[in-house]
Amino acid sequence: MSKSELWFKRIEVENWRQFLGKHSIDFSNDKSKHLTIIHAENSVGKTTMLNAIKFVLYGVTPEFTDKKNLVCDRSNKDTCRVRLNFKYGETEYTALRVYDQNGANSKLTMHEIKRQGDQKLVPSADAIINKIMPSELSNYFLFAGERYQKALDGYDNNSHHRAIRDILGFTLSETVIEDINVLKSKYTKKLSQLLKKNKETNNLGKELERLEGFETQYKKLIEESDRELKKQIKIKETNDELIKNSNHIKAKEFAKTQELQEKELGRTKDNRTGTLKQRQKLISSYGYILFGSKLTKKNFDHIKVNRGDIPSPHRENVITKLIKQKKCICSTPILPNSKEEKALQELMQEASNEIIDNRVIDAISQGDYFKKRSVSFLNDLKNIESNLLKFNNQIGSLETDLEQLDKDIKAIGNVNISKFQEKRDAAAKEILKVSGDIAVYKSDRESNNNLIKTIKRQISQVQVSSSENTKLQKFIDLSDQVIDKLTKTLKLHEKASLKEIKELVQNNVTQSLRKTREVILTEDYQFELRDPETGRIDKGSDGGNGQTLLSNLSFITALLSISKRRASDRQTGSIFVPGTISPFVIDAPFAEMDDTYIAKVLEFLPKQSHQLIIFLSSKQWEDEYENVIGESIGKRYIFINHDMTIDPSESSLTIKNKTYQLNVKTDDNKTSATTIEEI
Repeated sequence: MSKSELWFKRIEVENWRQFLGKHSIDFSNDKSKHLTIIHAENSVGKTTMLNAIKFVLYGVTPEFTDKKNLVCDRSNKDTCRVRLNFKYGETEYTALRVYDQNGANSKLTMHEIKRQGDQKLVPSADAIINKIMPSELSNYFLFAGERYQKALDGYDNNSHHRAIRDILGFTLSETVIEDINVLKSKYTKKLSQLLKKNKETNNLGKELERLEGFETQYKKLIEESDRELKKQIKIKETNDELIKNSNHIKAKEFAKTQELQEKELGRTKDNRTGTLKQRQKLISSYGYILFGSKLTKKNFDHIKVNRGDIPSPHRENVITKLIKQKKCICSTPILPNSKEEKALQELMQEASNEIIDNRVIDAISQGDYFKKRSVSFLNDLKNIESNLLKFNNQIGSLETDLEQLDKDIKAIGNVNISKFQEKRDAAAKEILKVSGDIAVYKSDRESNNNLIKTIKRQISQVQVSSSENTKLQKFIDLSDQVIDKLTKTLKLHEKASLKEIKELVQNNVTQSLRKTREVILTEDYQFELRDPETGRIDKGSDGGNGQTLLSNLSFITALLSISKRRASDRQTGSIFVPGTISPFVIDAPFAEMDDTYIAKVLEFLPKQSHQLIIFLSSKQWEDEYENVIGESIGKRYIFINHDMTIDPSESSLTIKNKTYQLNVKTDDNKTSATTIEEI
C-alpha cells in the first residue's frame, strides 16, 4: 500500500440525527472490489451519513440547515458520537468526535491502533487530520451531488487552485522551496553581519543586505501583480461571455469581431516583440561590423593609393647599401655625421619593416571583410525595420478598429450590454497596466540580481580570514541552484499534469456526452466545456445540470487517477510527493442525470477512483447498472426507513432479482427512524 493512500474502514454513529443508538457501515478495502454502495430513499440518511464523516474529521456539517440540533430527538440524550476508523499508509487510526448539544460544541480524540490491538493517543488530532486530508479537499472527495457545481466553479479560485496542487503533490515541493528561501535569508543576513565586521567588506556587506531586501520586495510585488492580472483577465472574460451570450444580435456580432481582433492584436504585438528582439540580437552580435567598416575605410584607404613607394623590405635594403657605399645614386657623397647621412638614418627609422607591413596588409584585408559583412548586416537590419513598420501599422489599424467597436457596442443603447462593456474595458485597461508593472518589476529584479552577483564576486575576491564566510557563501550559492532547479522542474511537471488532466476529462466527456464538447483547462485548474463549432462556453448549468455533474465527476476522478499514478512514480524516484490519495464519497450524484449519463459515469468512476463510496436513491438504480459496475462492488447496504407516511409497498429495491423493502412501518418511538442492513 502506498504511504499516501487513505482508506476509510468503518463509520459508526450513535444517537446521530435520525439514527437512534449505534449504527455502522464497514467500507470495502479490497483493491479489486473497492466500491461500497448504500441504497436509500430520500430524507432517510444518505446526506446525514456523509455529514457524519465530515463532522468527525472537521467538526462541520455543511449540508445541514440546522447545525446545532445533531442529537437524535428519540434518544433523550444530550450528546451524540461519531467514530471513523481509517488507514493512512501502514498506520491505522480511530477518530471519535463527541457533540454536546447543550453547549453546541464538540471534542475530537484520536488514537493510533497498534497491531496487537493496543491504542496510543494521538496529540494534536486536528492537525494530523488536516495534514492527511486538508479540510479544503473535503469539497472534492466528500461531497453531496447537489454541490459539485459550487465546489468547482467558485469565483474566488485561490483555495481551488491550492487544493488541486496539494492533490497533485506540488504544494510540498513549494514548501521545500519556501523553507530553503528562509534558510538562505537567514544565512545571507549572517554573512552580511560577518562582512560588516571586516573593514574591506563592510560596505559590500551593507550593499548585499540592501539588494537582498529588494529581491524579497520584487518577488512579493510580482506575485501580487500576477494574482491581480488573473483576476482582471477573469473579469474581462466573464463580461465578454455575457455580451456574446446576450439576446442582442448586433451586440453578439460586435463582441465576436472584437474577440477575433483582440486575438489578432495580441499575435501582432507578439510578432513585434519577437522582431525587436531580433534587432537587438543583430545589433549586439554584428554592430561592430559597421563600426569596423567605417574605421578601416577612413584609416587605410591612403595605403592603397600610395602605390609609388618602394615596397618593404627592398626600401630598407636600398638605404642600408647607400650608407655603406657612402655615395648616393646621384653621386652625392654621404659622409659620416653629414646631413645626408642623418636624413637617410631618419628615413630608415620611419621605414616600415616586414612585420608592420604584414599588419597593415591584415588590416586592409579585415577592412574588406568588414565591408562585405556590413552590407549583409545592413540588409538584415533593413528587413527587420521593414517588418517593424508593418507590425506597427497593423497594430495601429487594429487598435483603431477596436476603439470603433467599443463605441459601437456602447451605442447599442442596451443598459446591460453597455454595463458589461464598461466592466470589460476597465478590466482590459487594468490588464494592460498590471502587465506593464510586471514587466518593469521583472526587469528591475533581473538588474538587482545581476548587482547581487557582482557584489558576491567582489566579496569572493577579498581575502577574509574567517572560513565561516566561505561556508556561508557556499550554502547561499547552493540554495540558489537548488531553488532554480526545483522551480523549473515544478513548472514542467505542472504543465504535464494540466495536459494529463485535460486528456482524461476530455476522454470521459467525449465518451459520455451526446454532444461534442472541447475541454478547456486553465493554469488555475478551472475547466470549461466549449462548443468547437460556435466557440460558445457552457457556463455553470448552461449545458444542463446533468452535463455539469458528469464533467465535474470526471474532473475529480481524473485528479484521483493522476494522484495514484504519481504515488507510483514516487517509488521510482520522483521528487514530487503526491498528496493524499483519498476515498471518493458521493451523495446522490445522479439526481440530474438520465439513465444513459448514469451508465456512462458508473463506467469510468470505479476505473479512475481509489476507494469509491456512493450513496444512491432507489430511483437512481437500474438492474442494467449491475453489468457495468457489479464486479467492482465489495460492500452493499440499504437504509431502511421506519418513520414514513407512505405505503411500504411503494418503496422497494430490486437487485439481482431480489426485492428489498426500504420502508418498514413501526409505531415504536424507541426504534431508530433509520436502520442499516448489509445485503
